[in-house]
Amino acid sequence: MKVIGCGFGRTGTLSLKTALDDLGFGPTYHMFENIKNNDSNFWTKVGLEKDPKRRQQFLKKFFDESTYQSTVDFPGNVFFQDLMEIYPDAKVILSVRDSPEIWAKSAQATIFGYESGSRWSFERLPVVKELLRFIPGIGSYQLTKMIETNVPRMYLGKEPDYSVAGLADTYSSWSEFCEAEISEEKLLIFNVKEGWKPLCQFLQVPFPDEIFPRANDRKTFNNLHIVKQEGRVIIAVFVLYFFLLFAVFELFF
Repeated sequence: MKVIGCGFGRTGTLSLKTALDDLGFGPTYHMFENIKNNDSNFWTKVGLEKDPKRRQQFLKKFFDESTYQSTVDFPGNVFFQDLMEIYPDAKVILSVRDSPEIWAKSAQATIFGYESGSRWSFERLPVVKELLRFIPGIGSYQLTKMIETNVPRMYLGKEPDYSVAGLADTYSSWSEFCEAEISEEKLLIFNVKEGWKPLCQFLQVPFPDEIFPRANDRKTFNNLHIVKQEGRVIIAVFVLYFFLLFAVFELFF
């Protein structure tokens, strides 16, 4: 493991992932890799493990047996201390936004849309959520369980609060926590707006010629990722409904 990202989602983590890959520090793990690989059950197991030594054994095996050289975004970010214990030579990047309030508004409108009440979710309806447990290939039930298990770690023992004020406070507390836990020489506090220079200087690599990547803005996240996932779930649930209806009809008629 070469680079560990401890910043929250919605701090330019997909842009950072792309940049690290371009600089030769990839492949880089990210929430989208978790979804693509259906790794949610693993991360739930890690999140439920209270013994840090066993948790670190799980993480070491996972990353050592993969091709990933770096990790950013959730869920890896909330285990940055474990990862630093496993990979003491890795450098750490705390990705940030311009202010806690800007991050909070972005998070409330995207990754915490359902929790904050700003977005309705078909897949989070209690009956649908339980049905998804029995539908292979969707991974939505496992993803939701993983999120519910590990998001509380972001709050550092406080009760989760998804208001703008609550999220901004959580962001600030997390940043302070990271800065206190990580030695200054190992840590880069990085806003993707700064571009290549601070990142390349920190990683001690030459500056690329291409423009710094910009990916996954709010509109893209909601229009592409959320709509796509909700659409898959709706189709899967209706297919299951009609399958069960047909099975009942065949059985009794």
